[in-house]
Amino acid sequence: MLAAFESYNYEQLHEVLVQLYATVPYTIQIGEEKYYQTIFYLVLKMIGADIIVEQPTNIGRIDAVIQTKDTCFIIEFKINATASVALEQIKIKKYYQPYQSSGKKIVLVGIAFNTTIKNVSEVEFVELN
Repeated sequence: MLAAFESYNYEQLHEVLVQLYATVPYTIQIGEEKYYQTIFYLVLKMIGADIIVEQPTNIGRIDAVIQTKDTCFIIEFKINATASVALEQIKIKKYYQPYQSSGKKIVLVGIAFNTTIKNVSEVEFVELN
């Protein structure tokens, strides 16, 4: 998963996420955004990613921020909504602003989860800079 982020291989990232959530038995699933966010965070943290969740800003909280050597990924999760809605929230609340002076490429990531399929339904990316 981290390699997919670092190589900007968004199709692979989507596939890896779908495979990851497909391995979770339905008997322990919870239909809430924080459930999906927690799994995402723990997996990335365990593989050594520089990840922060619930990062406060001046007007909201970023669901997740992953930083690599060259890139800052600003991630918003949505449950039973679209990845476009997640991206729109990042743009409206300007979650990327604190990272603009980092000199890193900024990539906005919207990840949508669907409680009917109990998995990732969409992943969309917008590269800034």
